[in-house]
Order: sequence, then C-alpha cells, then structure tokens
Amino acid sequence: MELLAPLGLAALVGVPLIVALYFLRRRHPPRLVGSLMLWAEARATVLRGRPWERFRPSVLLWLQLLVLGLVALALAHPACVRDGIRTQRLVLVIDASASMGATDGSPTRYADALQQAQLTVNAAPDGAEVALLVAGATTRVAQPFTQDRRRLLASLEKLAEAGPDQAPGHIQEAMLLAFQLGGTDTERRIVLLTDGAFSHDELPALPAGQVDVVAVGTGSANLAITTFELRRSPDQRFGGSAVVTVANTGDTALSGHLEVTVDGTTVEAHKVSLDPGAARTFGMPFTAEAGRFVARLSDVRGDLLATDDEAFAALVPPRPVTIGIEGASPLLARAIAANESLRVAEGDETPDVTIFDGHFPMRPPSGRFLAIAPPDDNPLVRYGDPVARPSIATWDSGHPVLHHVDFARVRFGEVRQVSVKAPLVALAEFSGEGGPALLAGQTPTWRGVVVPYPLLETDLPLKVAFPVLLYNAIGWLAPGGQSEDRAVATGGPLSVVANAGDKLAIQLPTGARVDSAVDARNTDGAWRFGDTARTGFYEVTRTSTQGETRSTFGVSLTNALESDIRPHRRLSTPRGPALVAADSVRHTASLIPLFLLIGLGVVCIEWLVFVRRAGRAGAR
Repeated sequence: MELLAPLGLAALVGVPLIVALYFLRRRHPPRLVGSLMLWAEARATVLRGRPWERFRPSVLLWLQLLVLGLVALALAHPACVRDGIRTQRLVLVIDASASMGATDGSPTRYADALQQAQLTVNAAPDGAEVALLVAGATTRVAQPFTQDRRRLLASLEKLAEAGPDQAPGHIQEAMLLAFQLGGTDTERRIVLLTDGAFSHDELPALPAGQVDVVAVGTGSANLAITTFELRRSPDQRFGGSAVVTVANTGDTALSGHLEVTVDGTTVEAHKVSLDPGAARTFGMPFTAEAGRFVARLSDVRGDLLATDDEAFAALVPPRPVTIGIEGASPLLARAIAANESLRVAEGDETPDVTIFDGHFPMRPPSGRFLAIAPPDDNPLVRYGDPVARPSIATWDSGHPVLHHVDFARVRFGEVRQVSVKAPLVALAEFSGEGGPALLAGQTPTWRGVVVPYPLLETDLPLKVAFPVLLYNAIGWLAPGGQSEDRAVATGGPLSVVANAGDKLAIQLPTGARVDSAVDARNTDGAWRFGDTARTGFYEVTRTSTQGETRSTFGVSLTNALESDIRPHRRLSTPRGPALVAADSVRHTASLIPLFLLIGLGVVCIEWLVFVRRAGRAGAR
C-alpha cells in the first residue's frame, strides 16, 4: 500500500485534542444531596479546584482515536500500486520531439520512453488492445489497436531505429487523437511518455483518472543555437552578416566554441561562455555571394542535446521574379521595369505572377495573380451601385501587402460597390457602404490580390504608396524559392516554385531521396514539402519544360522552447487538475472507500457503547 497524498496525515493533529477531552474535569450540574459522606472523591476533586483530573482509559477514547486515524489515512489517499495498467483499451503516446534526444537517459530519453512502453505492453492483461501514437514533427499512428504483442514490440523496435524527430512535437494534437481512438471513458486509458519539456498550455483538458504520465529525463544542461540568419543590408553590395544567437537554457554554466563555415571554410569563430539563462548574439560578416552556411558549437562539456548545436542556411543569388502582363497599363509596365528584382516573362515562359488589368478569365487560373479592375463577369467580385469620391476608412497595415502603405491622402473619383464571390478577405475598406477597396485570398490552386477599380479612377499612381503597394503585392504573391536566405525551422515546409507537370526530387540530409509529381490540384505556383523532421541541407531538383533547376534549403531546430530540456514531473493543464508524472506505468487501486467504510463501522460501535453507558448511568 502507498499513500498518494501523504499530507492528508496532517489530520492526526486532532489526536491531542481528543485525548485532552479525557483529562479535562467534567462540569456537573449542582444537585442537592442529604450528605457528602458517600461523595468523598467528588468532594476532593471540587476542593482541589484544578481544571483537569486523572486520566482514565476509556473504550470510547480508543474508538474515537481509531476513527480519526482512519479518516487521516483516507485523506492520505491509500492505494495499492502495481506495475502495468489493468484496462482492455490502452493508448500509448510517445513524445518524439527534439528534447527527447537528450543524452541523460539509456542512452537517451527517447530510449527510456520506448523501454517503458515495452514494459507496459508486456504487462498489459490478456486480450487488451494497445495502440501506439508518436508525437513528433507530425502526429502519426505507429500501430493501430491490436492484441498482437509481437506486432507492438516490432513497432517499438522500428521507432527505436528511427530515433526521435529533430523538431518540436505536437503533444496537443497527439492527445486529442488519443482521446478519439480510446473509445468510451470507462474503457479508455492513455499513457503519455514524455520529459514534459514543452509548453503545457498546449495540453487539452485531461479528465482525471484517464491519463497517466511517465516521466523521463533528469538533467537540463544545454548550450543551444536559437537563431541563425543571413542578412544583407541595402548598402552592402557584396556579402552580408551571419547573425547567430547562442543561449544557455539549462541550470549550469557552460562554455564552448562557435564557428560559422561557408562550404566547409571557416568564416569566423568565437569563444562562448554563458551562465544559466543567459544568451549572446554574434554578428559575423561574410563576402560569399552563395553557398551552404553552417553555425556549429563545439567543445561544450556537459551538453545533453546535440541537435541544437548546429544550424544550417543556404545563400543563393537572388532570382528575379518573372511577371506576366495581360492588358497592363503603361503605369504598371514602368513600375515593373524600374525594379531590378522583377522581369517580364518571355515567350512561353511560365510567369511567377500574372497581372490582369481590365480583364480576367472566367475561372481563376492556377498560380499567382494580381487582378486590377476585373470585368463584370469575373469570378472574384460582384459590382453594385457607383459611389462618388469615396475615401478609404481602414486598412490592415500588418498584412505584408500593405507594409508602409498609407491610404490617408489617396483620392478616388467614381468607384462601384463591391461584394465578394471568391474566398477573399478585405485588406482595405471604403467608408460608408463602398465596400472593400483591396482584397487578397488563396486556395490550394491559386493566390491572388484584387484591386476592384481602375487605376485611372484614383490618384494612387501619383503617390509614393503605389510602387510600394505593387512591390509588396508581388512579393507576397511570388512563390517561395527566390529569397536569398533559405533557412527553415524543422517541421516547417520547403516552398519551391513549381507548376503543374513539373517533376521534383528531394535529397534529404539522411541521403534518402523523395520523388514527387506536381499537378494542378496541389500547386498554386509553389509546391511545399513538409517532411523536414531532420536538420541539415535539403536539395530540391525541379524538372520542367524550361529545363532543370536546383534549390538548396538549410533546416535547423533554432527553437528556444524546444532547447529548454528541463524535465517536468508536474504537467499543469489549462483546464482541469495538474498531472503528476511517475517513473513507470502503474495500476492504482484506491483504498479510500475501504477505509471510509471501516471508519463508519467504528463510528457505529462507538455510538452503541456511548448509548449503553448513558443507559446504565440513567438507571443509577
């Protein structure tokens, strides 16, 4: 038997109070008697005048002390605890986030979690169904419900070979899926095997008694790279600066060496020494115009997590965004020609962004587009009554299309009211009933910005805001792949320029290769690859009608929260009671009802003894 809440024994402070009641002299009501000869002892007690009397053992005293002891034990939550869980439907949720790769386990926390999962599978009762969920860069079902122990153990061996992901885990998503798979509340039992090194705000409401937490991990020492960016200021014609932030997320002072390399050649190196909780940012200049950049921590003694000791980024020469022009006015043509990062598409070249001015297809085309004053039969917006000389009342300055754009002094002639047909949202709105003044939206096959009025009906082209708005819109519309700094966080998608019919080959850091074909249903001018659970360089080869192009991406952890590997044995849920982790999966049978039932029986016996004594005293 174990006491799960030993603080409940504090109720035993009532023992001295009960015993004191048997020391205190009882007060008797005054009575008239003929003589005190037969009351000698009572007379002596009264004459002494003391508030207490000699202790006299009593059956009632021992019964009352026994009742108090049983109540104290019940408050301390007595239980029989055994290894394993006695349930017929069990879901094991295994945390496979980057912090589970910490080497304070046997050899890692992830290995300890899998060992506990194996023990739980072996200890499950005969006929029990067990499922395995993995909470890593993505939540996946490693093994659906099965009674086959061999299949479950084989799945655990495969997970051990793969190791934990090098990305933050999605614990909330995994727990919600576990509740969906687990059946009814009476059948279900969920076991979360984790180090607790994640934001507990992510946890959903967890009903008490249905979730068990098994804790792994003991240490917290970790020196991590939490930021790695390649920056080029406007006045830098050649080269730029690599910005690296190193943080000590543990509780021990650590030191080591930081170096940045380009294609294997060291650019700069620094000595790093940080106290617990401290961070330091380094700016390292470079002159390379392209290459693979690596920031690396080395010679760090006591560091428990190696995943965040390296960060990766790829620098490529800027590629101009190709623009397709269909009916665009000279105003737009001149603005495009004035920007060196934009280029008009030639021949049958597929443009990155198409500008439609005054006309638009009957159906939104696949890809990226800027639609200016689309005709009445367009599929994007519906026109209403004309509005004379409206003004823009509000606009979303936080949207990338409207960065540094000020509509306060823009004047309009006559525009028509607009209502939305397609999945578009208003970025700016006219005052009164004018409706949207600028819209943007996207679907799986297209992304677009809509200006629902002719440019000549406004003095916007005469304002500084016009080229800023145009370039912002093109920048937001342009498919990924043309940015100079290709650095992606683990778990995030790689975005590559791709159109329907293109073929892609992705070389992973592990050496494996993934092939994919692009069709019109999975591209809006950009193709996204989401399997980035490993750090390192990813190389994407695209084969299209224009030839073959290659794109390189650097994928790094660079996540301060995930690098904080301090284990937590108490998980505070946003709603509901906190969960206290144990060292192993255990079956707990509460003994509170038993102790309360025994206590009730003792109370009944004590009452009968008291009534019997009172009856005898009355008979005398």
